[in-house]
Amino acid sequence: MTGPNQQVVLSLFPGADLFGKAFESRGFCVVRGPELLLGQDVRDFHVPAGRFDGVIGGPPCTKFSACRNRKQSPDAADLIDEFARIVDEAKPGWMVMENVRGAKASPHIRKDWAAYTVRDYDCGGMTNRTRTFWFWPGGFFDIAEKPEVRKDWPGPLLTLLASDGSRSHSGGWRSKGHSGIDIVEAARIQGYPEVGKILQKANEKKGLSKHLGVRYLGNGVPRAMGEWVADLVVRCLAIGAARFPHRTREGECETMSEIEKPDAPDEFWCWVGQDGSEYGRLIVSASSPVAAARQFAEEGCEMQNGACVAIRVLTHDGEVYEVTLVARNTFAYQTSRRRWPKDVKP
Repeated sequence: MTGPNQQVVLSLFPGADLFGKAFESRGFCVVRGPELLLGQDVRDFHVPAGRFDGVIGGPPCTKFSACRNRKQSPDAADLIDEFARIVDEAKPGWMVMENVRGAKASPHIRKDWAAYTVRDYDCGGMTNRTRTFWFWPGGFFDIAEKPEVRKDWPGPLLTLLASDGSRSHSGGWRSKGHSGIDIVEAARIQGYPEVGKILQKANEKKGLSKHLGVRYLGNGVPRAMGEWVADLVVRCLAIGAARFPHRTREGECETMSEIEKPDAPDEFWCWVGQDGSEYGRLIVSASSPVAAARQFAEEGCEMQNGACVAIRVLTHDGEVYEVTLVARNTFAYQTSRRRWPKDVKP
Protein backbone atom coordinates (compact mmCIF):
# COMPACT_ATOMS: atom_id res chain seq x y z
CA MET A 1 0.00 0.00 0.00
CA THR A 2 1.17 3.51 -0.76
CA GLY A 3 1.02 6.62 1.40
CA PRO A 4 -1.89 9.07 1.30
CA ASN A 5 -0.19 11.44 -1.15
CA GLN A 6 -0.20 8.65 -3.74
CA GLN A 7 -3.66 7.23 -3.03
CA VAL A 8 -6.83 7.94 -5.00
CA VAL A 9 -10.04 7.63 -2.99
CA LEU A 10 -13.60 7.33 -4.31
CA SER A 11 -16.14 9.24 -2.19
CA LEU A 12 -19.69 7.89 -2.58
CA PHE A 13 -22.92 9.72 -1.66
CA PRO A 14 -20.84 12.91 -1.35
CA GLY A 15 -23.35 15.75 -0.89
CA ALA A 16 -21.19 18.62 0.41
CA ASP A 17 -18.57 15.86 0.91
CA LEU A 18 -17.30 16.97 4.28
CA PHE A 19 -16.00 13.41 4.73
CA GLY A 20 -13.99 13.66 1.52
CA LYS A 21 -12.60 17.04 2.59
CA ALA A 22 -11.20 15.42 5.74
CA PHE A 23 -9.29 12.94 3.59
CA GLU A 24 -8.10 15.70 1.24
CA SER A 25 -6.69 17.55 4.25
CA ARG A 26 -4.52 14.50 4.91
CA GLY A 27 -3.14 14.34 1.37
CA PHE A 28 -5.49 11.89 -0.34
CA CYS A 29 -6.74 12.60 -3.86
CA VAL A 30 -10.55 12.35 -3.58
CA VAL A 31 -12.77 11.63 -6.58
CA ARG A 32 -16.46 12.20 -5.95
CA GLY A 33 -19.16 9.81 -7.09
CA PRO A 34 -22.72 10.56 -8.28
CA GLU A 35 -24.78 13.11 -6.39
CA LEU A 36 -28.58 12.93 -6.24
CA LEU A 37 -28.99 16.71 -6.15
CA LEU A 38 -27.29 16.81 -9.55
CA GLY A 39 -29.75 14.29 -10.95
CA GLN A 40 -27.30 11.38 -10.72
CA ASP A 41 -28.35 7.93 -9.50
CA VAL A 42 -25.81 5.75 -7.70
CA ARG A 43 -27.64 2.67 -8.99
CA ASP A 44 -26.42 3.53 -12.48
CA PHE A 45 -22.83 4.04 -11.34
CA HIS A 46 -20.15 1.47 -12.11
CA VAL A 47 -16.39 1.58 -11.70
CA PRO A 48 -13.52 -0.49 -13.12
CA ALA A 49 -11.57 -2.67 -10.71
CA GLY A 50 -8.26 -1.48 -9.35
CA ARG A 51 -8.58 2.24 -10.14
CA PHE A 52 -9.17 3.37 -6.53
CA ASP A 53 -6.97 2.67 -3.52
CA GLY A 54 -9.81 3.33 -1.09
CA VAL A 55 -13.59 3.88 -1.04
CA ILE A 56 -15.38 6.05 1.54
CA GLY A 57 -18.97 7.23 1.95
CA GLY A 58 -22.12 7.46 4.00
CA PRO A 59 -25.13 5.83 2.29
CA PRO A 60 -28.56 7.36 3.10
CA CYS A 61 -29.67 6.16 6.50
CA THR A 62 -33.30 7.23 6.95
CA LYS A 63 -34.38 3.62 7.49
CA PHE A 64 -32.19 3.41 10.60
CA SER A 65 -32.11 7.00 11.83
CA ALA A 66 -33.38 7.68 15.36
CA CYS A 67 -34.86 11.03 14.25
CA ARG A 68 -37.11 9.75 11.51
CA ASN A 69 -40.43 11.35 12.64
CA ARG A 70 -41.37 8.02 14.29
CA LYS A 71 -43.63 7.37 11.24
CA GLN A 72 -41.42 5.07 9.25
CA SER A 73 -42.01 5.24 5.50
CA PRO A 74 -42.09 1.84 3.78
CA ASP A 75 -39.66 3.14 1.14
CA ALA A 76 -37.15 4.59 3.63
CA ALA A 77 -33.68 4.54 2.15
CA ASP A 78 -31.09 1.85 2.78
CA LEU A 79 -28.45 2.13 0.08
CA ILE A 80 -25.76 0.24 1.95
CA ASP A 81 -26.20 -2.54 -0.61
CA GLU A 82 -25.23 -0.09 -3.37
CA PHE A 83 -22.18 1.00 -1.39
CA ALA A 84 -21.16 -2.65 -0.96
CA ARG A 85 -21.76 -3.36 -4.65
CA ILE A 86 -19.47 -0.55 -5.73
CA VAL A 87 -16.78 -1.63 -3.27
CA ASP A 88 -16.98 -5.13 -4.76
CA GLU A 89 -16.62 -3.67 -8.26
CA ALA A 90 -13.80 -1.27 -7.37
CA LYS A 91 -11.73 -3.87 -5.47
CA PRO A 92 -9.92 -1.22 -3.39
CA GLY A 93 -7.22 -1.90 -0.83
CA TRP A 94 -9.44 -0.53 1.97
CA MET A 95 -12.82 1.09 2.59
CA VAL A 96 -14.59 3.17 5.26
CA MET A 97 -18.37 3.54 5.51
CA GLU A 98 -20.08 6.05 7.82
CA ASN A 99 -23.62 5.73 9.10
CA VAL A 100 -25.91 5.99 12.12
CA ARG A 101 -25.55 3.38 14.84
CA GLY A 102 -28.89 1.86 13.90
CA ALA A 103 -27.46 0.84 10.52
CA LYS A 104 -25.88 -2.13 12.27
CA ALA A 105 -29.28 -3.75 11.70
CA SER A 106 -28.89 -3.54 7.93
CA PRO A 107 -28.67 -6.98 6.30
CA HIS A 108 -26.14 -5.52 3.85
CA ILE A 109 -23.43 -4.97 6.47
CA ARG A 110 -20.64 -7.47 5.76
CA LYS A 111 -19.41 -9.72 8.55
CA ASP A 112 -15.78 -8.83 7.85
CA TRP A 113 -16.35 -5.07 8.25
CA ALA A 114 -15.02 -3.85 11.61
CA ALA A 115 -17.27 -1.26 13.31
CA TYR A 116 -16.20 1.62 15.55
CA THR A 117 -18.62 4.14 17.10
CA VAL A 118 -17.25 7.57 18.02
CA ARG A 119 -18.60 11.00 19.02
CA ASP A 120 -17.60 14.22 17.30
CA TYR A 121 -17.02 16.05 20.58
CA ASP A 122 -14.59 13.38 21.76
CA CYS A 123 -12.68 13.77 18.48
CA GLY A 124 -12.22 17.49 19.25
CA GLY A 125 -15.35 18.75 17.50
CA MET A 126 -18.23 20.91 18.68
CA THR A 127 -21.24 18.60 18.43
CA ASN A 128 -22.73 15.61 20.17
CA ARG A 129 -23.08 13.71 16.89
CA THR A 130 -22.30 10.03 17.27
CA ARG A 131 -21.60 7.90 14.23
CA THR A 132 -20.46 4.38 13.47
CA PHE A 133 -17.68 3.76 10.96
CA TRP A 134 -17.18 0.41 9.28
CA PHE A 135 -13.67 -0.45 8.12
CA TRP A 136 -12.40 -3.10 5.75
CA PRO A 137 -10.24 -5.10 5.95
CA GLY A 138 -11.20 -5.51 9.58
CA GLY A 139 -7.87 -6.87 10.81
CA PHE A 140 -6.05 -4.03 9.09
CA PHE A 141 -7.81 -1.52 11.35
CA ASP A 142 -7.44 -3.45 14.61
CA ILE A 143 -5.05 -0.75 15.82
CA ALA A 144 -7.97 1.70 16.13
CA GLU A 145 -8.26 3.34 19.53
CA LYS A 146 -11.38 5.32 20.30
CA PRO A 147 -10.80 8.92 21.39
CA GLU A 148 -11.05 9.58 25.11
CA VAL A 149 -14.54 10.61 26.25
CA ARG A 150 -14.61 14.32 27.07
CA LYS A 151 -16.55 15.34 30.19
CA ASP A 152 -15.64 19.02 30.32
CA TRP A 153 -18.21 21.76 30.85
CA PRO A 154 -20.35 23.08 29.18
CA GLY A 155 -20.20 20.12 26.81
CA PRO A 156 -21.04 19.81 23.13
CA LEU A 157 -23.35 22.04 21.14
CA LEU A 158 -26.57 20.82 19.57
CA THR A 159 -26.22 18.23 16.85
CA LEU A 160 -26.93 19.47 13.35
CA LEU A 161 -29.22 16.97 11.65
CA ALA A 162 -30.10 16.31 8.04
CA SER A 163 -33.76 15.97 8.98
CA ASP A 164 -36.17 18.75 9.93
CA GLY A 165 -34.87 18.96 13.44
CA SER A 166 -31.89 19.58 15.65
CA ARG A 167 -31.01 17.88 18.88
CA SER A 168 -29.48 19.31 22.02
CA HIS A 169 -26.55 17.66 23.76
CA SER A 170 -28.94 16.29 26.36
CA GLY A 171 -30.80 14.38 23.66
CA GLY A 172 -34.02 16.41 23.66
CA TRP A 173 -35.73 16.95 20.33
CA ARG A 174 -36.36 20.38 18.81
CA SER A 175 -39.21 19.87 16.40
CA LYS A 176 -39.16 23.26 14.64
CA GLY A 177 -36.18 22.38 12.50
CA HIS A 178 -33.20 24.60 11.74
CA SER A 179 -35.15 27.87 11.54
CA GLY A 180 -32.76 29.56 13.97
CA ILE A 181 -29.57 28.43 12.19
CA ASP A 182 -28.26 29.98 8.98
CA ILE A 183 -25.92 28.33 6.48
CA VAL A 184 -22.78 30.02 7.81
CA GLU A 185 -23.51 28.96 11.40
CA ALA A 186 -24.36 25.42 10.31
CA ALA A 187 -21.03 25.15 8.50
CA ARG A 188 -19.19 26.52 11.52
CA ILE A 189 -20.80 23.92 13.76
CA GLN A 190 -19.67 21.20 11.34
CA GLY A 191 -16.14 22.61 11.36
CA TYR A 192 -16.10 24.02 7.81
CA PRO A 193 -16.81 27.78 7.93
CA GLU A 194 -15.27 28.17 4.46
CA VAL A 195 -17.93 25.85 3.02
CA GLY A 196 -20.61 27.98 4.66
CA LYS A 197 -19.33 31.07 2.86
CA ILE A 198 -19.49 29.27 -0.49
CA LEU A 199 -23.02 28.04 0.12
CA GLN A 200 -24.08 31.46 1.38
CA LYS A 201 -22.92 33.05 -1.90
CA ALA A 202 -24.86 30.40 -3.80
CA ASN A 203 -27.87 31.28 -1.68
CA GLU A 204 -27.54 34.97 -2.56
CA LYS A 205 -26.73 34.60 -6.27
CA LYS A 206 -28.63 31.52 -7.31
CA GLY A 207 -31.45 31.37 -4.81
CA LEU A 208 -30.26 28.24 -2.97
CA SER A 209 -32.75 27.52 -0.21
CA LYS A 210 -31.31 28.22 3.24
CA HIS A 211 -33.21 25.24 4.56
CA LEU A 212 -31.74 23.00 1.86
CA GLY A 213 -28.23 24.33 2.49
CA VAL A 214 -28.44 23.58 6.20
CA ARG A 215 -29.78 20.09 5.55
CA TYR A 216 -27.01 19.57 3.00
CA LEU A 217 -24.43 20.34 5.69
CA GLY A 218 -26.31 18.27 8.25
CA ASN A 219 -25.76 15.20 6.10
CA GLY A 220 -22.00 15.60 6.38
CA VAL A 221 -19.39 14.19 8.74
CA PRO A 222 -18.14 16.92 11.11
CA ARG A 223 -14.55 17.96 10.50
CA ALA A 224 -12.97 16.65 13.71
CA MET A 225 -14.67 13.28 13.36
CA GLY A 226 -13.75 12.96 9.69
CA GLU A 227 -10.13 13.88 10.35
CA TRP A 228 -9.96 11.32 13.18
CA VAL A 229 -11.00 8.66 10.66
CA ALA A 230 -8.60 9.94 7.99
CA ASP A 231 -5.74 9.98 10.51
CA LEU A 232 -6.53 6.38 11.42
CA VAL A 233 -6.33 5.36 7.76
CA VAL A 234 -3.02 7.22 7.38
CA ARG A 235 -1.65 5.44 10.42
CA CYS A 236 -2.76 2.05 9.15
CA LEU A 237 -1.22 2.70 5.74
CA ALA A 238 2.03 3.68 7.42
CA ILE A 239 2.44 0.55 9.53
CA GLY A 240 0.26 -1.97 7.76
CA ALA A 241 2.06 -2.33 4.45
CA ALA A 242 3.31 -5.88 4.09
CA ARG A 243 5.88 -6.48 1.37
CA PHE A 244 6.02 -9.83 -0.36
CA PRO A 245 9.01 -9.76 -2.74
CA HIS A 246 8.36 -11.44 -6.09
CA ARG A 247 10.52 -14.54 -6.40
CA THR A 248 10.53 -17.47 -8.76
CA ARG A 249 11.47 -20.44 -6.60
CA GLU A 250 9.76 -23.70 -7.43
CA GLY A 251 6.34 -23.87 -5.77
CA GLU A 252 5.58 -20.16 -6.07
CA CYS A 253 3.12 -18.47 -8.43
CA GLU A 254 2.81 -15.10 -10.13
CA THR A 255 -0.93 -15.15 -10.93
CA MET A 256 -4.09 -16.79 -9.67
CA SER A 257 -4.34 -18.76 -12.91
CA GLU A 258 -1.43 -20.86 -11.67
CA ILE A 259 -3.18 -21.82 -8.43
CA GLU A 260 -4.83 -25.23 -8.26
CA LYS A 261 -6.37 -27.07 -5.33
CA PRO A 262 -3.72 -28.84 -3.24
CA ASP A 263 -3.54 -32.62 -3.47
CA ALA A 264 -3.29 -33.47 0.25
CA PRO A 265 -5.02 -32.37 3.49
CA ASP A 266 -1.76 -30.93 4.86
CA GLU A 267 -1.10 -28.79 1.75
CA PHE A 268 -2.43 -25.23 1.34
CA TRP A 269 -2.16 -22.54 -1.30
CA CYS A 270 -1.59 -19.16 0.38
CA TRP A 271 -1.63 -15.78 -1.32
CA VAL A 272 -2.08 -12.05 -0.82
CA GLY A 273 -3.60 -9.45 -3.13
CA GLN A 274 -7.07 -9.36 -4.65
CA ASP A 275 -6.17 -11.82 -7.41
CA GLY A 276 -3.08 -13.50 -6.03
CA SER A 277 -0.80 -11.58 -8.37
CA GLU A 278 1.05 -9.89 -5.51
CA TYR A 279 2.55 -13.11 -4.17
CA GLY A 280 1.50 -16.69 -3.58
CA ARG A 281 3.04 -20.08 -2.89
CA LEU A 282 2.21 -23.64 -1.86
CA ILE A 283 2.66 -24.51 1.81
CA VAL A 284 3.17 -28.16 2.69
CA SER A 285 3.04 -30.09 5.97
CA ALA A 286 0.86 -27.54 7.80
CA SER A 287 -1.70 -28.61 10.38
CA SER A 288 -4.38 -26.02 9.57
CA PRO A 289 -5.15 -22.96 7.42
CA VAL A 290 -3.94 -20.70 10.25
CA ALA A 291 -0.69 -22.62 10.60
CA ALA A 292 -0.18 -22.44 6.83
CA ALA A 293 -0.79 -18.66 6.84
CA ARG A 294 1.73 -18.16 9.63
CA GLN A 295 4.35 -20.20 7.81
CA PHE A 296 3.63 -18.29 4.61
CA ALA A 297 4.08 -14.94 6.37
CA GLU A 298 7.21 -15.95 8.27
CA GLU A 299 8.93 -17.23 5.14
CA GLY A 300 7.98 -14.54 2.64
CA CYS A 301 6.75 -11.37 4.33
CA GLU A 302 8.69 -8.29 5.39
CA MET A 303 6.65 -6.32 7.95
CA GLN A 304 7.16 -3.77 10.65
CA ASN A 305 6.21 -4.71 14.20
CA GLY A 306 2.49 -4.02 14.75
CA ALA A 307 1.56 -4.33 11.08
CA CYS A 308 -1.31 -6.49 9.85
CA VAL A 309 -1.61 -8.73 6.84
CA ALA A 310 -4.61 -10.62 5.44
CA ILE A 311 -3.70 -13.96 3.84
CA ARG A 312 -6.07 -16.13 1.84
CA VAL A 313 -5.72 -19.86 2.14
CA LEU A 314 -7.10 -22.52 -0.22
CA THR A 315 -7.52 -26.05 1.15
CA HIS A 316 -7.45 -29.36 -0.73
CA ASP A 317 -11.27 -29.60 -0.54
CA GLY A 318 -11.79 -26.18 -2.13
CA GLU A 319 -12.55 -24.11 0.99
CA VAL A 320 -11.07 -20.59 1.07
CA TYR A 321 -10.17 -18.92 4.37
CA GLU A 322 -8.92 -15.43 5.11
CA VAL A 323 -6.50 -15.29 8.04
CA THR A 324 -5.41 -11.93 9.47
CA LEU A 325 -2.08 -11.92 11.30
CA VAL A 326 -0.47 -9.18 13.37
CA ALA A 327 3.32 -8.90 13.59
CA ARG A 328 4.47 -8.82 17.21
CA ASN A 329 8.18 -9.35 16.64
CA THR A 330 7.08 -12.72 15.27
CA PHE A 331 3.80 -13.71 13.63
CA ALA A 332 2.42 -15.13 16.83
CA TYR A 333 -1.02 -13.55 16.92
CA GLN A 334 -4.00 -14.51 14.83
CA THR A 335 -6.59 -11.72 14.91
CA SER A 336 -9.32 -13.29 12.82
CA ARG A 337 -10.24 -16.14 10.54
CA ARG A 338 -13.28 -16.43 8.32
CA ARG A 339 -14.52 -18.92 5.78
CA TRP A 340 -15.51 -17.42 2.47
CA PRO A 341 -19.00 -18.01 1.04
CA LYS A 342 -19.44 -21.11 -1.06
CA ASP A 343 -19.91 -19.07 -4.23
CA VAL A 344 -16.49 -17.38 -3.89
CA LYS A 345 -14.11 -18.97 -6.34
CA PRO A 346 -10.38 -18.94 -5.67
